[in-house]
Amino acid sequence: MFRLKKKLAIHELDLRKKTGCSIIGYRTPNGEYIVNPEAHLILQQGSKLMLIGRPFQIDSLKQLYNV
Repeated sequence: MFRLKKKLAIHELDLRKKTGCSIIGYRTPNGEYIVNPEAHLILQQGSKLMLIGRPFQIDSLKQLYNV
């Protein structure tokens, strides 16, 4: 998981293209979980994403987003 710092739609992150990771879940700031969220979902500040990827893809994401 990594924290979001500003509002974006999932498709704006373009994580799969940039890192190879896929978003498999989303947790809102109030703790609600959304499994396999839609690409147009606006992510709120303080929310978290759950991702899946190979170790090198996760490493790429960590470097790209400083997490």
